[in-house]
Parts: sequence; structure tokens; C-alpha cells
Amino acid sequence: QLSAGRSYAVVSLNPLEAQAFAFLLPRFIEPQSGRVLFDGEDIAWSTLESIRAETLFVTADDPFLPGSVLDNLRAGLDSVTLTQATEAAKEARAHNFLSRLPQGYESILEGAETQFDAGQRLRLALARALVRKPALLIIAEPRDGMDEATKQLLDDTYSRICQGRTVFFLPQRLSTLRRVDDIILLRGGRVEAMGPHALLVKQSPLYRHWKTMHFH
Repeated sequence: QLSAGRSYAVVSLNPLEAQAFAFLLPRFIEPQSGRVLFDGEDIAWSTLESIRAETLFVTADDPFLPGSVLDNLRAGLDSVTLTQATEAAKEARAHNFLSRLPQGYESILEGAETQFDAGQRLRLALARALVRKPALLIIAEPRDGMDEATKQLLDDTYSRICQGRTVFFLPQRLSTLRRVDDIILLRGGRVEAMGPHALLVKQSPLYRHWKTMHFH
């Protein structure tokens, strides 16, 4: 049972376990047994449209949509204004590099994936998610392709977007593990340990083993 409005990192010795946990929340996959409850309600009884309006999954591999930067941030929501899209980009710390494109927010992105690094793609995807003001956000961090300046920008972004929102990370950075309220360590499909980074380092041999494998 997890409290809303907090930040979590989900980790496992087998990366597919953490990914499966995250995929259950927006119903990318369905549980074969048991239930997933949001505010006490079984999400199996909710429409996919309603679930995915509030539960967004973000990765640096999210594809660009045909059209402009603004089209990508709107992602079909024509009611989103340029001002709203710009504010979301600023919150995700994507505004600076987007505004420097030849036509700014009117620049066409189709086929332009290679001109952005992993950190820029993640921030663009975050901006697209923030336009929708999701109640629950799942962020899969890229393993590579981020310099120190980008990491600092992401740290600032995380500080902003975690306020008043439930956020799950599939983390690739030690700083993210130290940032979140709780880490959920999965093993064999069960919660092996849960708590903040400093506590798990002291009390969970399996967490120390996982941390050593990933960061040393």
C-alpha cells in the first residue's frame, strides 16, 4: 500500500520485474491475479482512456509525433495553447533548447530524433506529459547519453514535478535513489524491502548487492 503524493524508485535484480510493476499502473499489462487499486477503486473497471489521462509513462525513447514541437507537446490536445505548452517545457527544463531551434516551437520534428541527446528527449517527453497535469507519473531514466549539465537540469526538474504528485522512477542514477521518498526493491515478484536509500543501505543486504552491481 503506497501513499499518494510521494516519490518512489522501483528496482529489482531482474530489470523486467521493475518494468512489469510500472507497466501495471497504466494498464499496459493486466495482472494475472490480484488487483491494482487507485484510491480504493480497482483500475480494471476503469476505461483505458480515463486511466491513461491520469497515469503517464515517460521515457527518453518516446517517439516524436509528425509535426512541430508544439504539435508534439499537444499530442492531439488542440485546446492546449502555446503559452501552456511553453510553461510545461519550462517546468521540464526543455524550453531553452526548444526555443533555440530554427523556428522555435514551430520547428518540424518528424525524423529529427537523432538531433537530440537522451537528456533532451527525456525532457521533451516530460514536457508533453506535464501539459496533461497527470496525477501519477512514471519516469524511466535513460542509462546513457546525459552529461553533468543535463543531470543537474533533471535534478531541478524532478524537484518541481514531484511536488503534490505521485511519481515512480525506474532509476539509472544514484542521485535519483537518494532523492525519492521510498525505494521499492522487488525480488521474485514480491517486495523484498522498502524504505529510503539511507535505510536500505544499512538494513538490506540485497539492496546493497543491487547498488554495487549497478553503480560500482
